[in-house]
Amino acid sequence: MRYKFFAILAPIMFVFLSSFGQKVGIGLAGASSGSMNMELLYMDKTKNIFKLGMTYQFADTRGKLVPEQLSNYGKTQDGNGEYFLTIDFGYGKIFKEKFLLDIELSAGSENSFQNYIDNRFNGGGYHLITSKNTVLGAGLDAGYLFKENFTAFAGFNTIRKAQVGIRFFLF
Repeated sequence: MRYKFFAILAPIMFVFLSSFGQKVGIGLAGASSGSMNMELLYMDKTKNIFKLGMTYQFADTRGKLVPEQLSNYGKTQDGNGEYFLTIDFGYGKIFKEKFLLDIELSAGSENSFQNYIDNRFNGGGYHLITSKNTVLGAGLDAGYLFKENFTAFAGFNTIRKAQVGIRFFLF
């Protein structure tokens, strides 16, 4: 699901924005929460940057996600945890030709899970989602343009926590 979103959205945005805009780009970031962020960028002629991204937090889920625990499934618990998936919208501006400052809003879901041991499943078990919550957050990033098409940045988001990443403007 999470990869299909970008597989569908990326070509649509690429064609649409490249026909009207100055530059289109992509960004990747890792965060201290154990999450990875991917984003599509659009820069207009006045150095405004608009971004649409998705963040997924990696978790230690065991095996397959099952919708409900059947009576013949293993019942031995083997840890639990949480992970989140968000959609991120942002706006930024380039200052003094080299500095980028952008803000973002994030909305998504946070899932709590329980792992169970059962050797009939790949990975030695399965996991169940025990609760789902809606999460909302905001963030601020600051970056430096090393070249016209390459930016490194660092920032903080209330969901992802501290993050660092890179952005490439394709054309």
